[in-house]
Amino acid sequence: MVFRDLYYFAEAAKDLHFTKTAERLFVSQQNLSSHIKRLEDHYHVVLFERKPKLALTYAGRRMLEYAEEMLAKEGDLNEEMKGIQGETAGELVIGASTPRLRVLLPEILPQFLKEYPKIRIRTSDAYAVELKKQVLENKVDIAFAPVDPDDPEFHIEMMHRDNIFVVVSDRLLYRVYGLEAFDIKASCARGCTIDKVAKLPFIVPNSRNQLSREFTACFEDQNLTPNILMETAFPLYFFPLFADGTAAGFLTLSSISEGLSSARQPVNYFQVYRKGMALGHTIYSFQNKKRYEPAYVRRFKELAKECFEGIEQMRLSYMEGLQ
Repeated sequence: MVFRDLYYFAEAAKDLHFTKTAERLFVSQQNLSSHIKRLEDHYHVVLFERKPKLALTYAGRRMLEYAEEMLAKEGDLNEEMKGIQGETAGELVIGASTPRLRVLLPEILPQFLKEYPKIRIRTSDAYAVELKKQVLENKVDIAFAPVDPDDPEFHIEMMHRDNIFVVVSDRLLYRVYGLEAFDIKASCARGCTIDKVAKLPFIVPNSRNQLSREFTACFEDQNLTPNILMETAFPLYFFPLFADGTAAGFLTLSSISEGLSSARQPVNYFQVYRKGMALGHTIYSFQNKKRYEPAYVRRFKELAKECFEGIEQMRLSYMEGLQ
């Protein structure tokens, strides 16, 4: 028995369709079946029920548990051997939401690739729940998202506090509130509760995004109904609409830091408060606690921390400007 047999078996167990698995792995179906047959012969068991449709037997389900664990350990062995050789080559899979990757990677990659030119970078664009699963399955090396900092399955480090802001142009404030806009702007500059801007039309994240739940909760607290112009997976991409007065946005500071560069006109961004506290997400890096951490992963994490610290400085500068 070799790891390759276990690998092909585990991949076939994902699809439960030999033809699909063979096509996905660029091998013949006969070759795939041979690897599985070798395992069945070695352990004298049947791993798949063939009829009425392909399914794992009890032995197959137990084999899959061991196969995933052994393949992960074999991956760790490879990584550790690379570490002994100098940790200058390998693959780094980074997980985060699309907007967060857009903020991080342009800042980090030039320096990282200068130091580690032989590291291949891949990304997984997903929300926190999916990323946690991918990290535990060793499909992602390091992820960045709001998570429970006490989760025992992960090695977790705080990166920064990503505060939430309402982004709105003077034009939209005046169109919706008239002369009252002057007072609203002055008041929100010191801290914005959602009732002050509740009449504004908003472009908001869809329900899969944690930011959507924060937005909804702010209105529910005040027994108000939001004026939602559009829901989208990535409100950041519509930043020009915030700047030209089409709608207001409900964004984290890291998203704003990128969006400001695309804005055609100046915008206001007011820090949101809920129940007397500044609203925001604490962003953590997290990794599978059972996996070896190569030097290049540690270095990427250091650069990410520096990037987030830059965003935090932007927030502090903004707050100082209000005093």
